[in-house]
Amino acid sequence: MVSTLFDWMVEKGCNRLISAEGFHSADEDDIPDEVYGVGSTEEARSWIKDAGVKPFMFGTIGGVSGVMLNEGKRRNFNVLSLLAEVKEDIPDARAAARVIQVLDELLLAIKLDPEPLLAEAKELEAQVRMMRDQAPPEARTETPRYIG
Repeated sequence: MVSTLFDWMVEKGCNRLISAEGFHSADEDDIPDEVYGVGSTEEARSWIKDAGVKPFMFGTIGGVSGVMLNEGKRRNFNVLSLLAEVKEDIPDARAAARVIQVLDELLLAIKLDPEPLLAEAKELEAQVRMMRDQAPPEARTETPRYIG
């Protein structure tokens, strides 16, 4: 599937691909989590640096982003993957807003506004707090009770 996507992008004259994924952060503090960037080529890595995106230095990138980065490296095609730290137990609209902010820095020709996502984040967080407060004590946990 990824090979077909790359064939199509080359046929259409595309010169870069941006993907975004979330990864669970072990940090439980209130400091805004980072969005990291990783590129398949030297040009993609320069783009990350020029936009002020923190480079992803250590670790393994799996899933679709990992496959696209590998295919981009193999074909010398610019693939940039943005990796946002997320809170696993709830939808993380703040992480999505941070990705939008980074995309806004990378794509200078367009203006992206993260404010609607930030407003949604506040609403979601309030709903989650309310549900946690209503849950019995044994069900109140910050750790998800599933493995997926």
